[in-house]
Amino acid sequence: MAMASAEMLGNALSQSASLNAALEKHENTLRPIIARLQSRSRKMATVFLPKSLFAFKLRNFVMRHMPRAWLGRYFSNAIRTEIALAAKQGQ
Repeated sequence: MAMASAEMLGNALSQSASLNAALEKHENTLRPIIARLQSRSRKMATVFLPKSLFAFKLRNFVMRHMPRAWLGRYFSNAIRTEIALAAKQGQ
């Protein structure tokens, strides 16, 4: 996210007449993206930090037997969604 933020800030600086305007544009663009990522992370926390031994064993079983392509597709789609939303907000 830091690399994407740096690029967004660079674009805002190149398009704005003042530093304050660029920083405000960067903040307004980045804040909704960060909020969505934080929300997604909170939802996924239970996968990484199971609350019971049964949930822990179930998670490990599923992760061992799940096709890797499914997991890769999930994360790739999440990244594409964020890029598309960021591009839409930047217009």
